[in-house]
Amino acid sequence: MTGKITSDSNSLVSAGASQTITLTNSRIATTSMVFVNAKTTCANGFIVVISATPGSGSASIVVYNAGSNACTGVYILSFVVVN
Repeated sequence: MTGKITSDSNSLVSAGASQTITLTNSRIATTSMVFVNAKTTCANGFIVVISATPGSGSASIVVYNAGSNACTGVYILSFVVVN
């Protein structure tokens, strides 16, 4: 399974801060491999994917703003789930 996630413009990541996103899908299992990368970073910041941890029916994705400024726009993540 593949797809993309667009961040919420109401909860932008501050400089030096992290954010956890939950990807919910019944095809995700605790044994799945979840690969995530930043397709488009946010304006004024620099989003980096720190981790993607699968669970039963969802995956927890942690991103970090490695930029020196807070994000002022949305970012887009691409993901692949392999079972």
